[in-house]
Amino acid sequence: MGKGVGMFVTILSGQVTHENWSPLKKSYQQAVIKYQPEGLISSMLVQSEDDPTLWQIISLWPDKETFTEAERKDQANICVKLFCKAGSIPNRRGYTLVGRYTRV
Repeated sequence: MGKGVGMFVTILSGQVTHENWSPLKKSYQQAVIKYQPEGLISSMLVQSEDDPTLWQIISLWPDKETFTEAERKDQANICVKLFCKAGSIPNRRGYTLVGRYTRV
């Protein structure tokens, strides 16, 4: 533990049909390059192995205030739009990071 404790994590989840997997992956890669919300530390697109139609975008922010400001500026909703374009109605949950390990 140590550095990183108290950060804010958002997890955006949505069901995506097989025919929209490639478009979602491509849209995510393009959005990550083109639109980088202020303060965003990292973001990753993941697909469930147990339920391949379940996709998530997990984002790490320095704190909740930074995320809230990006959301206010409509910078945090780019990924919501990606899911919507892929035919999904996503939901987002926010979490306070209370522990973290990173292998260096």
